[in-house]
Amino acid sequence: MKLKAPMELHLPMKRSANKRWTALFMLMLIVSVCHAAAPMQSRLRGLVRDSVSHQPVPYAAIFLKGSDRGGLADENGVFDITTDKPFSLMQISAMGYTTRQMPVKRGVVTDIVVDLTPSGVTLGEVVVKPRKEKYSKRNNPAVEFMHRIAGRPILKLNSREKSASVHYRHSPESEKTVVSGIRQEGIGDFMDQDNIRIFLEDILREIDLYGNDVNILQNRFVSPLSRLAPDFYKFYLSDTVNVGGERCIELSFVPRNAKTFGFTGRLYVPEGDSTMFIKKVIMNVPKEINLNFIDRIYFEQNFVKAPDGSRLKVSDDMTAEVSILPGAQGLYVRRNTSYANHNFAAPESEAVFSRLGKEIIEEGAESRDALFWQQARFVPMSGKEGNVGQMLDRLREQPLYYWTEKILKIAFTGYISTGNPSKVDIGPMNTVISHNSVEGYRLRAGGMTTANLCKRLFGRGYVAWGTHDHRWKYRAEVEWAFNDKKYHAREFPIHSLRAYYLYDVDMLGQHYTFTNPDNMFLSFKRKEDLQMTYHRVAQLEYTLELRNNFSVIAGLRNERQYATDMMTFIRGNGRIYPHYTQSSFSIQLRYAPGEKFYQSKTHRYPINLDAPVVTLTHTYSPKGFMGSMFDINRT
Repeated sequence: MKLKAPMELHLPMKRSANKRWTALFMLMLIVSVCHAAAPMQSRLRGLVRDSVSHQPVPYAAIFLKGSDRGGLADENGVFDITTDKPFSLMQISAMGYTTRQMPVKRGVVTDIVVDLTPSGVTLGEVVVKPRKEKYSKRNNPAVEFMHRIAGRPILKLNSREKSASVHYRHSPESEKTVVSGIRQEGIGDFMDQDNIRIFLEDILREIDLYGNDVNILQNRFVSPLSRLAPDFYKFYLSDTVNVGGERCIELSFVPRNAKTFGFTGRLYVPEGDSTMFIKKVIMNVPKEINLNFIDRIYFEQNFVKAPDGSRLKVSDDMTAEVSILPGAQGLYVRRNTSYANHNFAAPESEAVFSRLGKEIIEEGAESRDALFWQQARFVPMSGKEGNVGQMLDRLREQPLYYWTEKILKIAFTGYISTGNPSKVDIGPMNTVISHNSVEGYRLRAGGMTTANLCKRLFGRGYVAWGTHDHRWKYRAEVEWAFNDKKYHAREFPIHSLRAYYLYDVDMLGQHYTFTNPDNMFLSFKRKEDLQMTYHRVAQLEYTLELRNNFSVIAGLRNERQYATDMMTFIRGNGRIYPHYTQSSFSIQLRYAPGEKFYQSKTHRYPINLDAPVVTLTHTYSPKGFMGSMFDINRT
């Protein structure tokens, strides 16, 4: 982001009267232009009252037509609205009164008293007669009303579906989700489907209104049912409506400050229900809140009451409109969850609660047939949703889409497949060429085997050449997995024995967790990095990951560091060493409850940054062990 300096106007002081007037005229012109360019600030304040009794009408709704601005009068009928948005009319409405529209002047402060007529006073007989005239879509309020209902046409690009049963135990508390079916159709096949599912389920989390805060798009919002709600929201009894055949009281709520992370919406409670059971919730996020690419977001939840009075969620619907680039076509995202078959009977077996991990995916869940999905769905799938796969097949017949998908697959995975199915992938492609201070331009070629060659034995490696140091570097790795893999060795959970040997440059102090040290984009630095050496490393490593995100890594490592002209090894007595050797044992214990990450073929990228990570490591290296020059005991 560039910050432009404020414009300065320098008027030279001269004796000529004509030039002084010219300068003064220019100054007045600039001031008038800036004033004209500034947005017109309008302020509407006043009182809404009954036209018969002249008593205040509390909680009347004021809407500025032609804009998205408005507000509610307080309990005394007083309102105060400020906006710089253009609007045509002010509309005032309240339950039991006839809606009124009136013109107001923009760009000024307007004080006004609005008298609303009780609907019972003016209600009379109305006779509607058809009039013979030519139909026209232009300026037709019925057409405008239809568009507001129909919305914009939507092209279905991707459809994802999951069928699962949720098991909850109160004491000791435990919750497990057993997934019996997973289905995906549409664009995005070039990305890892498990990663995309985990990513979407974390970003589009379901809302628990009874918590103090609600996590949406990795932002925390205050729930309208939290203990903080009375201080954070304004609540209004706005209407009595029919919800699912039952008369309900409508309770509206808005944040006291529109720019804070809260919701605007309505709660529906059955009339006369002493337990205050919430039957339905409708919420959205105020437009004043900056959610990056999100234009609009809408939530709806519905509940039913169990015979024992428990609150059971039956649907959770979330809709978001996303704009990636200004002026470009936006995206429409919907996450619709339905619940049924609630059962409070004691389970025949509690074995499910002894399984590790919160989510358990049954074998064959990704390959269920059409009959399974017909029986598993609580809500039938629309025709457009079911035709996403056919649409994608037609798109792939077009060369432009076909090659675009290929390029995006390389960009997301970093590797080029060598067949269908691919037994060896070439890459990563972001390391083909890079630059650093020691090697100059570095050229690299590498690859890895896949589970299509062997589901448990994997290999990967590379060779590299520096145009400045004229040295070959290389790495060779072999890994045996104790569990079958779908495609590559790094898939969660890892249970493997890995051995590798390398000779390469070492960027001292640089530990790249989420990328390769020779990523081409790391070549662009503000200054040279001269703290580099060469090293040889031979390592044997055992890794055990559990589905509850607890892992153990134990390793044996032998490393020899070689000095360079820019990084020499000197002891305290002044003796210079061309190299030194260090061998060590290490063990790492790591626990990250609730952690979710995007797993690439080489690295892991965290998705939910609010999950805690606890790591304990210990390294032991006795002097003289396999040439070690120092004693190391580090925790």
